[in-house]
Amino acid sequence: KKDSIKLNKYHLFLIISLIGLVVSLILASTPIQTLCGIESGCEKVQDSKYSYFLGIKNSYYGIIGFSILTLVLLSQLNKKNKLKEKIISTGIIIGALIAVYLIYLQAFVIKSYCKYCLIIDISLLLGLLLLILTWKTK
Repeated sequence: KKDSIKLNKYHLFLIISLIGLVVSLILASTPIQTLCGIESGCEKVQDSKYSYFLGIKNSYYGIIGFSILTLVLLSQLNKKNKLKEKIISTGIIIGALIAVYLIYLQAFVIKSYCKYCLIIDISLLLGLLLLILTWKTK
């Protein structure tokens, strides 16, 4: 069929970006006790000093970053170009590096895990894996 939608890496990146955006919105808008319960690892992570960067909650950075990535991905799916491809790749690489750092903090510094944070972090790492597997050198 000519009408069928061809699934490509940008569709998968878009799914990852939308997961990150939705979970970031949930983390930013829902009280952590309501979301995770009292005395949970989630609460310990979200109440730590590492849940903020430059005085701004990490989930707000997630909302901004994933919103930009989603818009660029939608544009790339509509009309591809090299600049958008570079922006997407850079965003995924930076996001995955931040994810590795945040997983490290949860595992070795805070010694607790936030399941919502891990959804975002693992999604970004899967995005990096997909990027590596589909990397084309020209």
